[in-house]
Amino acid sequence: MNYFPNRLTNNTPAHQPRERWGPVTRSTRASASGRLIKCPHCGAEHRVYHFSWCALQCMSCKTMVDKYDWSREV
Repeated sequence: MNYFPNRLTNNTPAHQPRERWGPVTRSTRASASGRLIKCPHCGAEHRVYHFSWCALQCMSCKTMVDKYDWSREV
């Protein structure tokens, strides 16, 4: 009887990494390692370390985007 088939046979289940994005809300917080946010215009991802701003310029498309229009990684 094999209790750990994945560990012993090195067979790992094939699963797709899911990217889930949700809106930035007033209760959104960043950890010490930061949080990824996505631009709604070009889809570029950027890392932020705090949310004490009201708008941020996307470094890719140079568009000024309101805080609550960004998407955050869940």
